[in-house]
Amino acid sequence: MKIIIENMMLWSNTTEKELNEKQKIKTDFGQTLYWDYYLYVKENPITNWNKKTYILYGNKDNMQNENIIEDFSNEFNCDLTILKNGEHYFHTEEQLNFYSDWLDKIIK
Repeated sequence: MKIIIENMMLWSNTTEKELNEKQKIKTDFGQTLYWDYYLYVKENPITNWNKKTYILYGNKDNMQNENIIEDFSNEFNCDLTILKNGEHYFHTEEQLNFYSDWLDKIIK
């Protein structure tokens, strides 16, 4: 999450100092950055993950790098499924059908 927030800060030309001073900054791409949330994420990195976790990732995700998802999945023994040409927000008919089928497999 830290990397996603820092990427959004870069995209919006927001510095850590500016976010701290303003506490909340609305970006021109529709997201709001919050200092308290960013600080929480920075101060509380995930070091232990003891629940079985399934991750569905689109390899065209513009919010999170595939290597980071793979590293997290490997470190915490998550079940990772990657949708070729999937995006961060699944919204096309193909993506939503894949998501629905994936959920059916996970929930059963």
